[in-house]
Amino acid sequence: MLRLTGCSGIAIGRGALLNPWFFAQLQRWEETGDPGPAPTYLQRLDFMHRHFHLLVEQRGERFACLTFRKVANWYCRVLRPGRDIQQRLIRLESVAEFDGIVAGLCDREPPRGWEAEANGEALIRVPSGPIEHW
Repeated sequence: MLRLTGCSGIAIGRGALLNPWFFAQLQRWEETGDPGPAPTYLQRLDFMHRHFHLLVEQRGERFACLTFRKVANWYCRVLRPGRDIQQRLIRLESVAEFDGIVAGLCDREPPRGWEAEANGEALIRVPSGPIEHW
């Protein structure tokens, strides 16, 4: 994009919410020309688990649950766990509930088609208005 259009920069914020590995992949791509393999389903679950438990360490159980609710949809967009689990995550009340959800997801096969979302083929909605015509 930088080479082809001459733009000064690109916005990647929302893409990084869907793919937190983006920055490591970008660095590897710049160094080797290959971004490397996409993270697996289990690696993504592990990342979500770590994210939540770091929130618990920093904020305590109640505020970690409230804070995680805000990002749960981003994880669900890629992991595609189903509406029931997505709703449980956005209403999360405890560490035990979260750990049960993750354990259940680890015990089953990844949903069909999740790789398309995980590999960036999902469209990321951007705000409409004057900026959509830049």
